[in-house]
Amino acid sequence: MKQALAIDLGGTKTAVAYIDESGRIAEKQKIGAAKTFAGSMEQIAAHGTADIAAAGVIVPGIYDAATGTAWAPNLWGGEFYPIREALKKMLRVPVAIGSDRTGSVMAEQWVGAARGLENVVFVAVGTGIGVGIVLNGRPVEGAHGTAGAAGWMEAGVHRVWGLGERSRRSGASTARGNGIGGSGGGGGARGRPEGHRGVGGNRGLPGARGGRFDQHS
Repeated sequence: MKQALAIDLGGTKTAVAYIDESGRIAEKQKIGAAKTFAGSMEQIAAHGTADIAAAGVIVPGIYDAATGTAWAPNLWGGEFYPIREALKKMLRVPVAIGSDRTGSVMAEQWVGAARGLENVVFVAVGTGIGVGIVLNGRPVEGAHGTAGAAGWMEAGVHRVWGLGERSRRSGASTARGNGIGGSGGGGGARGRPEGHRGVGGNRGLPGARGGRFDQHS
């Protein structure tokens, strides 16, 4: 029986699983994260066997379904990369793509703690911070995939260690996994979309809308 390939691209690891239609995991493993876009695509391609019928990939950042591009600064720096086109060429099966926060909340609603619920909030604190939202049974992804990107909201103005002027820090730099235990010193996260002024003020990344995972054949 063919299965679906599930890939979670994390800031420190890539999680891989093969699942059936009921959500049962047949096989899973974790490998170290690739820190380039090309490296991440190579990891995915290595697991795209002939036995898979579909694939799902989630990224730790922003996925813009309108352009098919992903922004994952904890992995690839501050650029948007054409992930949809790359996956379409590599895997040659239907692929669903989304942010890790949306993928997580949808999984919980499907087979996890939120099964059967119509309104759900999922908060993940790891390399970054993400908030997956399901409202009236539908995931809220926002314009250009920015909804729930809590780690990029402004946490206020602080004097960043080693800099000669006061600088704004994102919420992720203060409250992400490694920031909670040592929030006295270091700078902010590695990159932000151009024109970042907090989630509500990203030029070209306006307000939220309900949506679904981007899917293509």
